[in-house]
Amino acid sequence: MERKNQRISDLFYNNRFLLVFSIVAAIGLWLVVAVEYGDEVTNTVTVPIKADFSNFENLSLSPFGFNSDAQENTVEVTVKGSRVVVDADNMSDRITAKLQLKSSGVTGATTYDFDVVVKKTDENDTDFEIISSNADTKNYKIKFDQKVQGVERVVEPEIDFGSFVDSENYYILDEDKWTFSPNTNRKISISGPKTSIDKIDRVVAKKTIDKKKVTTSLSVQAEIQLLDSHGKNLLEDSENYLTVSLKEITVEIPVYTIRELNAHYTCSNIPAKYIKDGKNPFTVSFDPAVIKVAVPEAGINNSNYLNIYTVDYSKLKSGVNTFTVETKDIENCIFLDGTEEITVTVDTGKMETVTVDAPDVSKVKQNMDLENREITFVSVNFDKVTMVGPESSIAELKPEELSITADLSSVPDGYTGAANVPAVILTEDCWSYCDETDGNFTVTVQIK
Repeated sequence: MERKNQRISDLFYNNRFLLVFSIVAAIGLWLVVAVEYGDEVTNTVTVPIKADFSNFENLSLSPFGFNSDAQENTVEVTVKGSRVVVDADNMSDRITAKLQLKSSGVTGATTYDFDVVVKKTDENDTDFEIISSNADTKNYKIKFDQKVQGVERVVEPEIDFGSFVDSENYYILDEDKWTFSPNTNRKISISGPKTSIDKIDRVVAKKTIDKKKVTTSLSVQAEIQLLDSHGKNLLEDSENYLTVSLKEITVEIPVYTIRELNAHYTCSNIPAKYIKDGKNPFTVSFDPAVIKVAVPEAGINNSNYLNIYTVDYSKLKSGVNTFTVETKDIENCIFLDGTEEITVTVDTGKMETVTVDAPDVSKVKQNMDLENREITFVSVNFDKVTMVGPESSIAELKPEELSITADLSSVPDGYTGAANVPAVILTEDCWSYCDETDGNFTVTVQIK
């Protein structure tokens, strides 16, 4: 007898097969339900603590000392229920941990105590039970106050040099000569509760020098401190909740060397002969001649003199010339001996003078080029000129051969347009004299 091929679907028309299949399926379903929904299990989940500060916001008060995103602001909650419920990924969403004010109400800006209350998000949720939590260990003291942001204050440097300064040989410049970074104006921004901001009496940058000896200029990192009227650093108390835009600043402190030096000079507008000879033929003296000063070590290069004056030949007349230098106008130099003025005397000896017509504009030449700019001389702004020099040179002077040198060093980079610039007339050993009361001789140039 030939056997028919039987399909799987035909089995479900067989009563015996259906009976066996039903029994097996029922046992499997029972096992699943028994495991997942049968015996209750426990699980511990982490729940973030939430806060509702609307009552404080109505009084324009902000919280200080609580950050809902911080890892420590969570509670561990143990729940009991079927495995499929308590092990679910959304279990923590079915629990609420919330701050609860201990006191009866909000009275104003002060610090308030809060407990943490843990409960089911849906009070009618019967799928699980809260067994325990560590909420009783979470007690919060939260300060409420008006929030102040971006208050600017100027930092006062407080550098303690102790006994590390050799005051006989080195001089620390006053604070107004110090430089600061990154904020050159020494300003910082402060934010926090108004009551804490109001406690700030001074803002300082403190540093104690720990070098054996201070002999060179210093660059130090100074710590920003917010001091109250008693000198206490408010930043050290976390309950002040103050923040600053900078925690430290860099202070550059110039330190000069102390020396007794001979007063000296340089020259300008020098006739060619004296440049070739490499020396000034005139007598130059100073009163006082020796000065006690603090200067940068690099500025004197181990020499025993200090240039304090520039002898300008165009200001020299025949005979004795006297000039006064105010020490406060000498850069990079601190006078330690009380000297306020220095008298400079230049004795040219017997010289002859002659007054001639000034050369015309065609006789003007420049002392330097201006990069990528064209120079046109427009006019000579003086009519007469007095030439000074040795008798023989003055006697042989030919006015028609004189030329004017225009000094372009004072023209700013990139400048175009008209400008009046200083001018001088020089020969081999003669020079044009311009009285200080008249200012400088000038010529007008057009710069393109």
